[in-house]
Amino acid sequence: MPDAPTINELKETLRVKLPDTYSGNRKELEVFLLQVELYQHFNDEKFPTQESYALWTASYLRGEALR
Repeated sequence: MPDAPTINELKETLRVKLPDTYSGNRKELEVFLLQVELYQHFNDEKFPTQESYALWTASYLRGEALR
């Protein structure tokens, strides 16, 4: 049986979907946060600082969530 792929191997082959926008509906918050975390985990090289990660995440906020 072949070994399971490493995280680095997965990062090279997987394309994680961008998160859906979040409008402030509390029922959708957990899913939004999971989508953001997964995308960031597999694309960490795109976020060299915490500020860049926070600003990128904020760009997916809409409506009440943005206020």
